[in-house]
Order: sequence, then structure tokens, then C-alpha cells
Amino acid sequence: MPADESRMLLLILEDFDEIRAFLTNHVTNHGFDVFSSATLRDALAIAWEEDPQVIVIDYDLSGEIALHSIKRLHDARPE
Repeated sequence: MPADESRMLLLILEDFDEIRAFLTNHVTNHGFDVFSSATLRDALAIAWEEDPQVIVIDYDLSGEIALHSIKRLHDARPE
């Protein structure tokens, strides 16, 4: 289902299921359309396909360095 043009599209990258679900539910209830991912690989695919306006990244992402993750997401969608 495509995002409503008047709602901001957010991508949440968080490896803990409970935190990811809480954040997704919270921001959805505040008027955002949300995609979420537990892995950088999936987040990159979502960013490429859906072009979110905002990306929220877990600073302590398991197996990844947050700054490295941000650079890879930015490289995928610099605009």
C-alpha cells in the first residue's frame, strides 16, 4: 500500500523486535507512515524502494557500526 502523500514516510532500523515494534506503533499513531527493519541489508532495500524522508537508526545496532550504517544508507539515497 503506497504512503499517503500528506504523511511523512519514516524508516526505523532497530534490531530489537520489542523496541522496533514500540517505535513503529508510536510514530504510526502520530501520523507517520512507517517501514521498519532489523538489519542494514533490509533497510537498504526499503530505502531504495520506498524513499523515506526520515530514517531512524539504532546507535548500537548488532553487528553494525551506526555511523557506517548511516553512510551506507546515505550512499544508497543521497537526496
